[in-house]
Amino acid sequence: MTDIITIRDHTHLSAHGGARFYLADVFPEEYRDRLFMCNIHEHAVLTDVMVPNGSSYIGQHGDDFMPTNDKAWVGFSVEIGPDGGVYLLDWHDQDICGNAVEFPNSGRVYRIMPEGADAIVRPNLRSMSDGELTDLQSHSNDWYVRQARTLLQYRASTGRLDKQLVHRKLNRQLVESAKTPKKLRALWALHATAGLDEFELLDLLQSDDEYIRAWAIQLLSDGSKINAFQVKGPSTGIPSQQVLNAFAEMAGSDSSQVVRLYLASAIQRLPFDQRWPVLKGLVSHSEDQEDNNLPRMYWFGLEPMVPDYPRESLEIAIEGKIPQLQEFVARRMATGNSAPQKLSPTQRNAKWNQTIGKVAKGFRVTNSGEGGVVYHQEFRNAVAVQTHPLDRQKPCVLQMQLNFVFDVTERKDQFDVIATVKGGGLSGQAGAVRHGLSRALSLFEPDLRGPLKTAGMLTRDSRVVERKKYGRAKARKSFQFSKR
Repeated sequence: MTDIITIRDHTHLSAHGGARFYLADVFPEEYRDRLFMCNIHEHAVLTDVMVPNGSSYIGQHGDDFMPTNDKAWVGFSVEIGPDGGVYLLDWHDQDICGNAVEFPNSGRVYRIMPEGADAIVRPNLRSMSDGELTDLQSHSNDWYVRQARTLLQYRASTGRLDKQLVHRKLNRQLVESAKTPKKLRALWALHATAGLDEFELLDLLQSDDEYIRAWAIQLLSDGSKINAFQVKGPSTGIPSQQVLNAFAEMAGSDSSQVVRLYLASAIQRLPFDQRWPVLKGLVSHSEDQEDNNLPRMYWFGLEPMVPDYPRESLEIAIEGKIPQLQEFVARRMATGNSAPQKLSPTQRNAKWNQTIGKVAKGFRVTNSGEGGVVYHQEFRNAVAVQTHPLDRQKPCVLQMQLNFVFDVTERKDQFDVIATVKGGGLSGQAGAVRHGLSRALSLFEPDLRGPLKTAGMLTRDSRVVERKKYGRAKARKSFQFSKR
């Protein structure tokens, strides 16, 4: 895939295990906000420096924080402790991912501290007052921040929190803090302790800090129970019309790509008919074409609507300034389940080209096949149907193979099945389980043998692997011959 853009701009032969940002105060300031990662193959701990890049960040190689030069040491997880130290979990077996253990003494926990660092007494945050826990939201070690916020949330949920005191102090931190991280900590603590309502979050949409605006968007939409693909379910928690109007206005006018990333995420929690104004504003930004995230995030909000709203989807793609959307919509219409299923492939393409012609003259779609998956709702055989991977209401091929046994015998929802399968692929395993279920049912109820036999459920695949021959590498493969 040539269109996949990674989140780092360096090459480092490795397989990483565990990742943790250093948000403490014991190591030199240069390590603050760095991403610590264990490198499995190099038996070392590396760091990446995060550099802003459009709507997110990109990693630049910092330094090899701790090379061990010991193949028996494989760091696998990173944590930051209350002392500001880096804690590492060591793990190793014979081939990294195998079963035979070569180093039985592995599995130790290492604590890395700067030379001369002072030891600290184990903290007892539970004994602190509400005010003291609130003050910890400004601590230089994020371990205290998170632990204190958890305790504040617990006390709020049990009715033991002095909300007036805590919310007053947190609002002061939100307003007076000079740096974004401390502002966000206050915001998150206010949210965790039910200290923010819709009107206060709407005010935060006007903040000068792009991350405060972004998180206000997320908190305003988090309560929605709407599924991204509109699967039937509860439609509670949908943002008010005032919030939706604010989202639509910000989508077109906000200059921050970070804010637009959060808006693109929020629209996936909205009903289909409420997404269009926000989408229209988002796709009007031509500067988002080269962003690592935004074109696909816009597409994720639009894609489920293409089958039901083809004309509107085309208009969004063609009138907007994100060329990738035109390709995505066209492919979705040509290879997905948008076109009426009763039409032949030729008729379907003609149907959609007619629709496209009304919106974009000269713009045509051909069936690209998209990895061999074509017209996902057509039957491949008597018992299996290939569905679109995003259609959550249709069973997959394997489910249908297994359920077919109970459908034929009219015994659906009457049995619990526990099966262990080894070897082969998913389709072969499903066939094996289906055959086993059929035989079990025929033994349990002999009268069911007739319908199962007629349906071909008791016919075993007689094919076996051809035996290996003496003097050959496999059944027919020979060793390489060399005459010297």
